[in-house]
Amino acid sequence: MLIVPMLKKSLQSTKTGKSLAKKGGLPLKMKFSNASWKSVAPGEVVEVKAPEALNCYKLLFIKCWPRDGSSRQSQQVLRNGLQRCLELCVEQGHSSVALPVVDLGTVLDSLTEAVKLLIEELRKFESTAPSTVLNIHIVTQPDEGTTVKVGNSVLIISDTN
Repeated sequence: MLIVPMLKKSLQSTKTGKSLAKKGGLPLKMKFSNASWKSVAPGEVVEVKAPEALNCYKLLFIKCWPRDGSSRQSQQVLRNGLQRCLELCVEQGHSSVALPVVDLGTVLDSLTEAVKLLIEELRKFESTAPSTVLNIHIVTQPDEGTTVKVGNSVLIISDTN
């Protein structure tokens, strides 16, 4: 499973979405367009079965709000979406999920703020579902300026700038 924060109802609103659209091609674009988006509120999740070209079972798209500075509404929306995605993974019996950190920086004011939010939500998830075994893969890019390491459910942030 792959968690993809997105803005509006556009597959290509984030770096990950653009990459998925390119690799998944027309089959993904059609599945994405056919998903039920009409009643999806910010913070809610839309599930899309991934085409074979993507080598994963399912995509979970979180409908997010664009950056909103000090109001923190976009933060709460992202928190709600992340928790729902993790719940869906457990409910559906998945053992592994990937989350590209770069897209969190698109939704929030900074990548560092986004990673801190992710840490908080993963710790919250771990405390509410301690017996759940879910491998969470945090996907980073080498040029992001923030390093995220996962070990024993603890993320460590080190700013390389």
